[in-house]
Amino acid sequence: SMPVEVIRQFESRFELPVLEGYGLSETAPVATFNHIDGDRLPGSVGQPLCGHMIKISDVQGNALPIGELGEVCIKSPSVMKGYYGRAEA
Repeated sequence: SMPVEVIRQFESRFELPVLEGYGLSETAPVATFNHIDGDRLPGSVGQPLCGHMIKISDVQGNALPIGELGEVCIKSPSVMKGYYGRAEA
């Protein structure tokens, strides 16, 4: 995410909102987003898009509580099924 102070300076200077999000090539490409018509938390990547389920997991795949560090896991129809010619990946 972008530093909150940079967001505030940009929004103040250009009078435009910064809408942060998160995604990967594997998620085609967006999974979360801050919506312009909803509550935004600067420095956050927003809420999951419709049809996306997201959890933060430990190394065993167990969901972690809010605020804990872990792996971002995304389940969605837009997540790719695999890499061409790389079944093991």
